[in-house]
Amino acid sequence: MRAPRRNIRPRPRKGPLPFRYVLLLSFLIFVVLTVQGLWIIEKGIRPTLVHIATTETRKIATLAINDAVSKKISSSLNQEELFITDYSSDGMIRSVQFNSQIYTRVLSEATARVQRYLRLVEQGQQFDITVPDEVELDEGEAQGMQDIDAEGGIIHTIPLGQATNNALLAHLGPQIPVRFSAIGDVKTDMSYSVVDSGINNTTLSYHIDVEVDVKIVIPFATDTDTVSTQIVIGSIFVPGEVPEYYSEGGGGMILLQELIKRQRLKVALIHLRKGTHQMSRQSQVVQINIAYRRKTC
Repeated sequence: MRAPRRNIRPRPRKGPLPFRYVLLLSFLIFVVLTVQGLWIIEKGIRPTLVHIATTETRKIATLAINDAVSKKISSSLNQEELFITDYSSDGMIRSVQFNSQIYTRVLSEATARVQRYLRLVEQGQQFDITVPDEVELDEGEAQGMQDIDAEGGIIHTIPLGQATNNALLAHLGPQIPVRFSAIGDVKTDMSYSVVDSGINNTTLSYHIDVEVDVKIVIPFATDTDTVSTQIVIGSIFVPGEVPEYYSEGGGGMILLQELIKRQRLKVALIHLRKGTHQMSRQSQVVQINIAYRRKTC
């Protein structure tokens, strides 16, 4: 008995996907790969760009601060007015102290000039373009200048290829603009340093310590940094009396004149050794010449 035949319908052949589906899938794959690639590149390049931008901003801000303080304040200060010196009857300096009347004036001028310079740098101007001292900008003028130059306040540009740490690609790629702005007020203070020079001689120096917090802005990241620098505004050399005895550090005291004699003796021995060495070389040359003449004769 034969089994009944089943009617097997032929399966219709599937044709290619419609063009709109192909275009949609291609677009989705392109978007996913592009986003993933940009994410990978951004994670690898962003720290390098932020580091470069921070370094350049710190350098430019430091130059601006040094230029602001040294160009006017350090050059206009009178060293005789800066220090109050007390002399003894024999003309030796007994004490030196900083003039407290100049202290407040110097700090206020330094703070005002640094803020003015940083404001110009924020607007994209070079730090060597200075505003005359007699020109004071009020809040309205300063706000107007900021509104005019808000889009052009670029202090530095970084080639994108520089983030690859490859010398061949360092100057290639689009330029990444770097902007910065000061956060808060400029902090200024004064400090001094004492350096011993020679025997019983001292060099006293006074500095202005400037510190300001800045915000670095690049197109896809921001960072904050503290810029601090120290500018010397005055120094004075204080000679002291030369003592008769001097300690060599081993616990014993020796006469200073004896120490000077020892130093002179060492110098004389060094010159004597050099002269003896030259004389021995000259005698060798003379002996060689004599031997050569005897041989030729």
